[in-house]
Amino acid sequence: MRLTLPGVATVGVVSRGAALAERARDRGVLFFVEDDAPAATALGAGGMHCSDVVRAARAAHLVLAAGKVVGVTVSTVLEAVQAAAEGVDYLEVGPVFGGPEPVGLEGLTAICASVDQPVVAAGGMAPPLAADAIRAGAVGIVVGDEVAHAEDMEEACLRFRAAVEQALTLRV
Repeated sequence: MRLTLPGVATVGVVSRGAALAERARDRGVLFFVEDDAPAATALGAGGMHCSDVVRAARAAHLVLAAGKVVGVTVSTVLEAVQAAAEGVDYLEVGPVFGGPEPVGLEGLTAICASVDQPVVAAGGMAPPLAADAIRAGAVGIVVGDEVAHAEDMEEACLRFRAAVEQALTLRV
């Protein structure tokens, strides 16, 4: 689970994220904070997600020293290789299907092949597209609005889970 509050000062991220971090810990869910190493530390987050490769190097030095997981968003093979060289633990590729310049399945496949780190796919997901992303080499997907704006969020999660699990089974 990732807390993303762009433009919010660290004190605000900590105050708004405290209950969420606690609920995640109580349920055994790995909790991440985006782009705010001090907040990630204060909240006892399991890691930090960096929205760009430049921030990844700084985050790795601030957070990885504490044994936490650091990930970064990339959209090209060059960014992926650069992030991998910085020692990040995982890569989020996106947007794969949505946004003004989607990476597409071809780009996702190329990025997955270019690094040893696990890759998750984000952007414009629907269950059939999630399965395509897994078949392209991603180990998981990121959903946001696709679930948050669903009439039945639990049902939406179950549809995504089924698509991903089936694709993973077929890939092995």
